[in-house]
Amino acid sequence: MLDSARNRVEALPRVPAHLLLSAGTLSSFAWLLLQNRIHPVVIYLLQVYLTF
Repeated sequence: MLDSARNRVEALPRVPAHLLLSAGTLSSFAWLLLQNRIHPVVIYLLQVYLTF
């Protein structure tokens, strides 16, 4: 019984921590953007940064 439970736990994929941090950062930025809580200068600077 315990061996089958261990096999199931090992079969679950491991998500890297940096991937979770990136997803959390992007989702929180998107939430703030939807709530109009980000200054337009920040949006402009982000656009300039992403063009290069």
